[in-house]
Amino acid sequence: WGGDRGAGTGDSGRATAAGVGGAGAVGSGSGGSSTVCEGGPSTPCTECIAESCAAVWCGCLDEPSCLGLFGCYQQCGADPMCEQACLQQFEPGIADVLLVSDCAGSACSAACNWGNDVPPCTECIYDQCEDETNACFVEPQCLALLQCLMDCDPLELSCQDQCYDDHGAGVDTLEVLLQCRAANCSSRCP
Repeated sequence: WGGDRGAGTGDSGRATAAGVGGAGAVGSGSGGSSTVCEGGPSTPCTECIAESCAAVWCGCLDEPSCLGLFGCYQQCGADPMCEQACLQQFEPGIADVLLVSDCAGSACSAACNWGNDVPPCTECIYDQCEDETNACFVEPQCLALLQCLMDCDPLELSCQDQCYDDHGAGVDTLEVLLQCRAANCSSRCP
């Protein structure tokens, strides 16, 4: 998530669709209740998320596409084409799912057998740049460019240049996301 052409800085938590793939523990059913928000599935994992990350869980429950995306991913197994179709179908819920995944992987790792704990910078981006995050994850070339850049060493410019060459169609969408990051998350992103 570095500047200009160096999105592959210190954030080692991959912002991939696969980061949400283990979300099956949350499911997409209704009924049950959490200690903070009404609705959604009731499991030890979701109870922990509701207690430890109330704003994140309430945000997911308030966005129908969040639980829809979790349910859609459950049906995909490890099929990347299915996952991409889920992202496109439930675009408004992407950033919410990523924030729930972050909570499951950090504050609730003992209760949840899935999740992707992300650095504070990435968490800020998911929270403060929701529309831009969603747009990047829906566009396969933007997501591929982001993943490629995150795999590069921050100082390895030839790797980063190759990412831009390989996934040039995603540059404009990623640049919008990086501009939002710079405007809203500079204090949390080195």
